[in-house]
Amino acid sequence: MTDGATTDNGDLPYTIPALYMPVPVRPHAHADQVVHGVEAWLRRVGLFEVEEYRRVYRDLRLGEVFSTCHPTGNIARLIAIAPAYMLAFFADDPQTGDEHASEFLQGMTGGLLGLTPAQVIELIADPGIDEFLTSPLAKAFLAANRPLRATTSPGKYECYITRFLEWFAAESRHAAQGRPPTLDEALRHRLVTAGLPVVAAYTAIAFPELTEEYARSREAAAVWELSALTTAMHNDLYSGYTELYREGELRPDSATSGNMILAFAHEYGITIHQAAQRVAELADRAIAEAVRRVHVLARQQAPAVLIDYLNTALAYPATALSWYPQQMTGRYRSPGLDLSSATVAQAPRPTATGAPGITCIDHLWNTDTTHQVQ
Repeated sequence: MTDGATTDNGDLPYTIPALYMPVPVRPHAHADQVVHGVEAWLRRVGLFEVEEYRRVYRDLRLGEVFSTCHPTGNIARLIAIAPAYMLAFFADDPQTGDEHASEFLQGMTGGLLGLTPAQVIELIADPGIDEFLTSPLAKAFLAANRPLRATTSPGKYECYITRFLEWFAAESRHAAQGRPPTLDEALRHRLVTAGLPVVAAYTAIAFPELTEEYARSREAAAVWELSALTTAMHNDLYSGYTELYREGELRPDSATSGNMILAFAHEYGITIHQAAQRVAELADRAIAEAVRRVHVLARQQAPAVLIDYLNTALAYPATALSWYPQQMTGRYRSPGLDLSSATVAQAPRPTATGAPGITCIDHLWNTDTTHQVQ
């Protein structure tokens, strides 16, 4: 990818603009230990015996990506939370046919929908549920969660379970909606289904010294939301080739209606290409504001553990952006499209850091636009 354009693959519906990413991609200093610990766990629970899970893990480089998304943190705690990250990919991934989310939910709720987080926590702890499960994914989910509950504060653990339930509920509501969403509705949906609220909750578990007060603070929530917004917009730019372009033609009628490119196009009556540019600009502003907020907290001498926690929030979209181009052929399959060797073009610092006037995210933007990301 050069100067914001894709490689030459014919008449594509849009080009992916150059994207702003001021955060360097860096793995954990002890990444090897983290990856080895994760793979040992996957073998121990039998998931590596299932060819499709083993293939997805290796094709998507999940161990490497996980250690890069978490550049700091206690190694033992990272290994403890990693299964939640891995299982989410196994449950919701095109390479496995998107067939496993229901099994994942079954392991969490026993198939009983509408349970409260407290009820789900009790159900996970109940050994009697094991005999009703046949899916290796559901069994692995229980194997991952039971030790976490024993070593995590009740507040942090309940937050983690709550975010998982919100994630599944958002996916269900989206599937049931019979009309294209408004831009506001699409953004609300993407902020949840991008997975960063879940990541924020289980990453807090990896920092035992991080108090619940800091983890739930307004500033921490804003940084994670901005990172979720950045990641979601980047994801939609890349996955849009599959969702908007099938069988050699633009098919917005059959597209995933939650894709933000389509949402912008419908809202403003603009072309798909113009909408892709809007999505990129929103991502650029979001990561700029996230970085600015963390810099302000650091200058104010916020606790080091809070800064480390928020640097994970910044690392996630940076890692994902470096990962998307190489996954275009495998994860996001589009006929005749091969961007597996593409690289991300870096855009200059965005000039606009103000609110884009979209109701559900107006609260994220700093009104003092004199601040600049260094």
